[in-house]
Parts: sequence; C-alpha cells; structure tokens
Amino acid sequence: MDRVAATAPTRAVACGTLVKRGAVSRNSKHRAPPREPRILAPRAYAWAVSAFENPALAAFVARLGGERVVAQVRVRREATGFEVRHADDRDTPAEALERVSAWNARDLAQAAVGGDFRPLKSAPTLRRGWRILVRDAGELGVALDRLYPGAVADWFASTAADVPVTNWTEFTARQSGMYRITTLLGGPSLAALVAETCAPARCLKRRLWCAPSAPADGDAGKSLIPCLEPCALMLEAARARVRVEQDSARG
Repeated sequence: MDRVAATAPTRAVACGTLVKRGAVSRNSKHRAPPREPRILAPRAYAWAVSAFENPALAAFVARLGGERVVAQVRVRREATGFEVRHADDRDTPAEALERVSAWNARDLAQAAVGGDFRPLKSAPTLRRGWRILVRDAGELGVALDRLYPGAVADWFASTAADVPVTNWTEFTARQSGMYRITTLLGGPSLAALVAETCAPARCLKRRLWCAPSAPADGDAGKSLIPCLEPCALMLEAARARVRVEQDSARG
C-alpha cells in the first residue's frame, strides 16, 4: 500500500494533488473514473424546487392575492396555477402572446426589444409579447428567478424586522484592488451618481441602502424588489467617477 496514503490523513504533494487517507495514488492504474455531474432536466428541476419548502416563495404566494406586479411583470393566480406576462400586456388577448416556458424565461431577460444585451435585469427594458403558464409555486419561482434573479429572496429579506442592508460606507470599506478608491466618493458627487445610476429610468429596484448624502429610495417609480447593497454596475460607475475627479484635480 502507498505509505503516504496510508499514514497521512491529508497531505499536499508537490504536483498539487491532495492525497487523503485510504486514497489511491494519482498514478495508480486502478483509480476509479470520475463521476459525471448530474444535471436535472427542466421539469425535474422545477419539481425539485416545488418539493422543498422555500420560505421566501411561500410568503410571496401567500401574499399574492389575485395578482401582483413585480417590476415589469404581472403575476396572476389561475385556476390551475399561475400566469406571468409583461405588465403592459395586461389586456392583450392570450392567443396574441408567445407561449414561453418557465425554464426559458431567462431568454426574455437577456435582451431588450432591439436585441441589446440587458446587463441589469431590473432595468425597465423587458420586452413584451409573451406569457408563461406554470402549474404550481415551484415553477412560478423558477420563472421569476429567471426574469429577476434573487428578487423573491431579497423581497422576503426586506420584510424582516432587521433588514440585511449593506450601506455605502460599509460596502466600499471592504473593497480592494482597483475598487478601493470608491471609498473616496461621497458628498454631492456620490449623491449625483446615485441619482443617475439608480433612477427609475435605469433600475426598478427600490434602493434600501443609503449614504450620508444619498438617503434610501421612496416607493415612487420603484418596484417591490429591494436593492440591499450597491450592485456591480454602481461600483464600477463609482470607480470611474473617482478616476475622473482625480484626473481633473491633477489638471
């Protein structure tokens, strides 16, 4: 038996291979072949989601009532499940809308009307002309998470007594590398950037994080989806703004 494998519980060898107790050495011709990862088919994935209780999704469905608007989509309770469609297609006949599966809802979120990529899924640029029919809460969760990733979970978190918000000062303090300079942005410059980047015309999330010069959003023009901390687009915009201000100061 390989002495290293038999006596050492865990040891990193020179090539970077991790050898554990009872393991077969890397060069052994008797090593078992690696297992292929299991990938669930769409219907099996939806079943798996519905088979386990999701507190956030359960709370959302319980408060749904007959229908509810989430950003740019309307969720309506049906006799045999739920229907999801663009809010602006509320009165459009069902037969005039393209039928899309919950699993393929991500394709709707990826591109705007003109085909441009939508890097921010909460931007008010979701295209119209489709409907999604789902049988249960699990499939509804799949559809919503593909249209607005993490929206239901964040909404549920925002209903807690202690909302897990990461404000600007705390958020930038943990940045490193090229984003470390975002700690320098504050005052009127930060307020102007927030007003530009987080405006309803850019993002439908209701900003709960704040800064001394940028209080949290009100409800006007925003959706029920909360923004619990600055996003990657806001962080990059802040970095670029600081660079511009530094270059201007140098003359």
